[in-house]
Amino acid sequence: MQTVAHRAGCVLLAALLVVGAAYADPVRSPSGHSAPNLVNADAHLQDLCEILRAGNSRELLAWVGHHHDWVSGAFLQVHLFPPLEMDRVASLAIRLYGGKQTGVGGSRRPVQAWIPLLSIPLLAIPPGVGYIRLPSIPLLHDVPGALASNALMAMGASRWHDLGYLGQGIRVGVIDLGYLGYQDLMGSELPSSIETGSFVDGQEGLSVDRGTRHGTAVAEIIHDVAPESDLFLARIATTVDLVEAVEWLLSREVDVICTSLGWFDVSPGDGTGLLADQVNRVRAEGVLWVTSAGDQRQRHWCGDWENPLSGDYYRFTPYSLMNWLLEEGHYELSPGTRIDAYLRWSDWAAVEEDYDLYLWEYDIEDPVPRAVATSTDAQTGLAGQTPTEALTYVTHEAGKLYALSILAHDVSRGVHLELFLDGEPRLETRVASQSLASPADVEASLGVAAVSAAFPYGLLADSSMGPAKGPGGVGAPGIEQPRIAGYGDIETASMSPLGGSSAAAPHAAGAAALILSRYPGWGPDEIESLLIERGEPYPGQTGWDPGIGFGRLYIGDEPAPQPERAYLPMTTR
Repeated sequence: MQTVAHRAGCVLLAALLVVGAAYADPVRSPSGHSAPNLVNADAHLQDLCEILRAGNSRELLAWVGHHHDWVSGAFLQVHLFPPLEMDRVASLAIRLYGGKQTGVGGSRRPVQAWIPLLSIPLLAIPPGVGYIRLPSIPLLHDVPGALASNALMAMGASRWHDLGYLGQGIRVGVIDLGYLGYQDLMGSELPSSIETGSFVDGQEGLSVDRGTRHGTAVAEIIHDVAPESDLFLARIATTVDLVEAVEWLLSREVDVICTSLGWFDVSPGDGTGLLADQVNRVRAEGVLWVTSAGDQRQRHWCGDWENPLSGDYYRFTPYSLMNWLLEEGHYELSPGTRIDAYLRWSDWAAVEEDYDLYLWEYDIEDPVPRAVATSTDAQTGLAGQTPTEALTYVTHEAGKLYALSILAHDVSRGVHLELFLDGEPRLETRVASQSLASPADVEASLGVAAVSAAFPYGLLADSSMGPAKGPGGVGAPGIEQPRIAGYGDIETASMSPLGGSSAAAPHAAGAAALILSRYPGWGPDEIESLLIERGEPYPGQTGWDPGIGFGRLYIGDEPAPQPERAYLPMTTR
């Protein structure tokens, strides 16, 4: 999986050297007093403040290199969560300290801004700022896999093409992190005309031909399935960018939105939160949102901690406080392996139970572990805080073992805990069910799992499974997602293969475009009903399955003029 591109260069390095020199003495506020600790910030920003106060240029450069997704020049991208009715005060504080506000995240109101690195400690002073943290960025649902044959025959799209249904007149929007190389494919693997929009701060109006080829491959698949549909490509980097992209796509009157992205730290996984707000809004506008289920089936664990005590570590098994990481079945991780780990727990209403996440490194010849990465945000009930922790680490040496642990830092009651990994490593102790990424947990979305086109009843090993979480992120089963299973490990001109549910979702989006070209007056409910009615379940399967939903994607022959509705949303059943 890729994230937003590294935007720091030689100019940044020079700027930060100046910053380090400027902070040889403690930071002073305009009144001359030492700036307070940024207690209303996540742990990452607290670390930055300490580095700035110490005036350590080397540590500052290391911090910037580790968090380069959010750094441009000597400015830092942040999300602020002002208290109710304090938005104007927060905006004033941003300007006062030399920053620039660039967006607002819909009804949940995270304010996106760029702040000078030097000013970060000073944002603790204004009461209207509230809570401040680094943005949450999505992950791409692409995993390595064996190359499979084209899926058009397997899903029945070829028959629709023969009948003249090619998606003509249908508008499909794609939201992704980048579309590198898409211009070279226009007129061949992609339509000759494509409308694009970049919502990444500082790149508005620039070409979306940058970042990653992931979005290009997604667009290719949609074009293969519905070759005469119109494509609209939106590039984002944060949740606020997503809100802006949705606004743009709705203004373009798209019929379908496709995302092969996912988040693990912005919602409880129960179909609520900022992403759900956007999906529900889109559905209410008569637009179908198709999204990948995720690829965390072997990278997910969950469990209840009923009676924790502050200072205790969770016991994953009767014999171990550690959840070991595996690479291709081996405990030793290769040098250069990136580890992205996410922890969340069921305390979204109050956000007062404080748990921490640790990554430990073991040398085969030395049994004493070393903590190489931690995530220790304070959960104290401030608006904008989330019951989540996240850490990133890249391995450096061969012969090392790695494991995750969970610490109950300041707790008064038990919670339901979840771990997610992104990238190559798997978890030794894992739970396949309820491993969906957001927004595939949202009732109003069409969540798509991944099966093999060569062996269509073989759920891919990494494809996330449902159902969604119960209310507030508890373990009780929730919404029946995913709804269907598309095809992963597909050959495209830009990525070979495009693996996992990243490839599955655009097959379903393209199928929706074909259906709309036959029934242009249909809305999301009718499209989804036909996909479920035509979907092919496992042999012997009755009803919904947590792996493939109501069946693998198959639209078959052109349906009758008014096919019988076989599915109703859960809220009406």
